[in-house]
Amino acid sequence: MKINNMETNTTLAKVFSLFLSNNEQRENIQNPFEIKGYTYATDAVSLVRCQSQHIDFRYTNKLEPPRADLVVPEPNTNRLLDLNAIDFDAFKTEDDYDITIEEKECDACDGFAEVDFEFSHNGKDYDITHECPVCQGEGKIYTDEAKPNGKKTFPEGSAIKIGSCFFHPRQIEKLKTVINLIEQPIVIVYNDFPNKACRFRCGFLDIVIMPLLESNNPNVLAEL
Repeated sequence: MKINNMETNTTLAKVFSLFLSNNEQRENIQNPFEIKGYTYATDAVSLVRCQSQHIDFRYTNKLEPPRADLVVPEPNTNRLLDLNAIDFDAFKTEDDYDITIEEKECDACDGFAEVDFEFSHNGKDYDITHECPVCQGEGKIYTDEAKPNGKKTFPEGSAIKIGSCFFHPRQIEKLKTVINLIEQPIVIVYNDFPNKACRFRCGFLDIVIMPLLESNNPNVLAEL
């Protein structure tokens, strides 16, 4: 099995795959990458890294990597997180949806990507062919369609608070998944300002997660 250009046949590979981006506009973070002896995976909200000597899976990424090393803060604490105290499934009370992108022919230009404009000035008629302003010259219209998948998810606007920071519950649930895969406890090693990235450690792994903005006034489901 492969995710993007990455093998996921080892425990460590499964951990790294949790942090990969599926954003088609960010191709350089759809696969792991290496910076100064560390291998990273990130989705621009969270990242995982370890020394490259530990990597036991293959991946391909020839694109210029982001400077992910610059967002890893220096440790300022060492506190064990008891994620077993949180029942994540109990907090999932809202219906979950799969978002699919529907593509259809632009009805303004009939899929030709161009339209004809006509106007008159001083008794003279003008005909101009121009890029369709409705589909921006693509000939197609894309719409997002949400379909219920039968699962439950966290309520919108909810958060889990760790120290002074609020996190989306999905990000902290990701930490719990890492614990189950690596079979090592999670320790928070940097937690300071509410809007600054927080750093966690699980065995030889570093994990960095961006918190929610404090100004969003989230509904706190649990506090650690």
